[in-house]
Amino acid sequence: MRKITIGLIIGVLLITAFLVIAFLFLVLGKPRYDKQELQNPLTNAGTGDFVVSESHVKYLLNEIGAYQLHTQPMSSENPLIEVAVDDFVFFFEIERGTMLFRSEKTYEPDIKIISTKQEVKSILSSGNIKEGMKNSVSAGNTHLELVSGYTELFFKGYLQIYKDLTGKSFTGSVVRIFEQG
Repeated sequence: MRKITIGLIIGVLLITAFLVIAFLFLVLGKPRYDKQELQNPLTNAGTGDFVVSESHVKYLLNEIGAYQLHTQPMSSENPLIEVAVDDFVFFFEIERGTMLFRSEKTYEPDIKIISTKQEVKSILSSGNIKEGMKNSVSAGNTHLELVSGYTELFFKGYLQIYKDLTGKSFTGSVVRIFEQG
């Protein structure tokens, strides 16, 4: 039988402590950004035919908390959300708490939100945008498609948004996150 040395025990303890501290830093050390104060563009809309624009989608994403997304540690790729409303497709890149509209996709989005203009109008008309979006998702009128792996979504901060909108968590345990990502 091999004799366990003090050095081996200390080495294993140091590696374990490093991994725990690194994981906690990555999970808890994420940046906190202030919510942008945007006005609901639906309140300024006329009585004519409703057309979904960049400002409608930006307001919707802001209200569901997309401004809190951040880059994955050791990566320079910002979170990218694709929003498809009928025949229109919008891309929003989140950079340091600011949502930047992109006219075309610069790289593969992390998630896709697919809806209709009537559903977007209904969500924006509701008093609580997040609750309206959650109801639309649960009714099957709006679809969330996770494009990136669970690990990337987790480290970019999508967990809370996904949980708020679906009532589900895409992470059951820390082990499952790394197995699927």
